[in-house]
Amino acid sequence: MDEADSTAAYAGTWYATTKVDTPPRPSLQLDLDVDICVIGGGLAGLTTTRELARDGRSVVLIEAGHIAAAASGRNTGFVLPGFGADADTLVARVGFERTRDLWTLAQAGLDYVRNAVQADGAAAVEPQDGWLHVSKKDNSDEFVDYVGLLGELGCEIEGWPTERVRAVLRSERYFYAINYLRAFTIHPLNYALALAAAAVTTARQFLSRSPKILDTVTFAFFVFAAIGVIGFGWMALGTYMTLLVNVTLMAIAWGSLLAGTPFTIQYAREQVSPELWRSPLFIQINQYITAVWGLDFFLSALVSLYRHATGTTGLASQYAWVLFSVGAALFTVYFPDWYRARALRPAGSRGSSGL
Repeated sequence: MDEADSTAAYAGTWYATTKVDTPPRPSLQLDLDVDICVIGGGLAGLTTTRELARDGRSVVLIEAGHIAAAASGRNTGFVLPGFGADADTLVARVGFERTRDLWTLAQAGLDYVRNAVQADGAAAVEPQDGWLHVSKKDNSDEFVDYVGLLGELGCEIEGWPTERVRAVLRSERYFYAINYLRAFTIHPLNYALALAAAAVTTARQFLSRSPKILDTVTFAFFVFAAIGVIGFGWMALGTYMTLLVNVTLMAIAWGSLLAGTPFTIQYAREQVSPELWRSPLFIQINQYITAVWGLDFFLSALVSLYRHATGTTGLASQYAWVLFSVGAALFTVYFPDWYRARALRPAGSRGSSGL
């Protein structure tokens, strides 16, 4: 999804000049492996992506231009029940019962938009309640019949007589009106951008709530150790605790690599957009990082084993693990940007040996 700041991408509309700031969404440059790919960043595609993310699915949305740059982002912003055809036309075509079912679905769509605006905290969407459908003809009989039909279909409306219409609109051109009480108007572009942001946020929240292998196994280990020492008097667990901890962490790191899911990837996913979670480059970076942490835990375990075997208590042996961990932490911070830049650099621009 490519989100530019220029209003030109949105045809210079008022909506474009009042759009909220959005994070950059660069062009897709990587191969992705996801459950579902949604094509098109209009309201339909964005809503689908949001719901898939809420369901915990890995999903990517691909848009050739800009999010909601066409009709989805520069329409009138009316959100109301109904269809392109009038209710009486629908009744004539599919019958009253089916028309009522269709109207219920339309009302559910209206409620969905309102709930999405509230649940996602959509900025600058500014819903304005009510929508007035006015008549330019003095057709009281038809008007009364149509109001009655809408009422039977379950639509929450209010009929306005000519006097009230003209008093509110300050025009003599109009006669009767139907006020759709639950309808409202929104800023369509900001709503669409809010859907995109919500899909990303929802995916990250879903991931943050999922258990992580490092946390789970570590917690289980200390529970086991506590029960062993306190409940059964296994004092050796306390004596060799540092060694056992590092061996456990090493097993997690190398085991997750062998399983094809490096443990660091669960933390890294919280820092990047969901569409990158299954990209080969993202996975490769985490394989390297997990391997480095595995090496850190292995070296720390060796130092601990050496201390127990020789009885050494010097500062160097006590704090060697700190140096290993600092090195692994620095690698975790700086390696991804370096490796990503190297991998995305054109092959011909990587230079030669310079001999």
